[in-house]
Amino acid sequence: MESESDATISCLDLILKWFTLRFFDTNTTVLMKVLEYLKLLFAMLTREDYHLTELESQRMESAKMFGRYWPCCVMCTQHPRSSLSSWKEPKCLEELGCLIEGYGMNVCQPTPAKSLKEIAVHIGDRDTSVRNAALNTVVAVYNVSGDQVYKLIGNLSEKDMSMLEERIKRSAKKAAAAASAKPSTAERTQRAPR
Repeated sequence: MESESDATISCLDLILKWFTLRFFDTNTTVLMKVLEYLKLLFAMLTREDYHLTELESQRMESAKMFGRYWPCCVMCTQHPRSSLSSWKEPKCLEELGCLIEGYGMNVCQPTPAKSLKEIAVHIGDRDTSVRNAALNTVVAVYNVSGDQVYKLIGNLSEKDMSMLEERIKRSAKKAAAAASAKPSTAERTQRAPR
């Protein structure tokens, strides 16, 4: 790449567009190579002191987001649960919850329904940390999409559904308490020393 840095920079928009399209490919090997190449590409761009144009930045915004969440999404939603170690499962689920809060439902690939059904399976896990992470992730989805979450997660056992509904109620109470704890502008003005 070093010997071809000028050619790479001149075609950067096209390269970034191609990589962005590859993120939605189902071939894990291709995806790993894309992420590996992007690391090398950005290291080269940094050495060259190259600044992305606005269009290139827009292309990379989706790539950066994808590069951050792809490993967790794949591990949580496409690999058998037994293939993850006990500390990876909750971490992946927590990361997905954060990404859903930050970026919305578009991080749930290939479809929100398929991803959320797999996440909801973890609500019944014996491991408390996995169960809590799955509940928190589904609550994050609820905060983004409201009651649609019940349709997206599919059928849950009665026990799992009651745990989820309780967690959603508690999160709504916390949000309401946090909102009421913040003084309004009028209250701050009245309290301000004169």
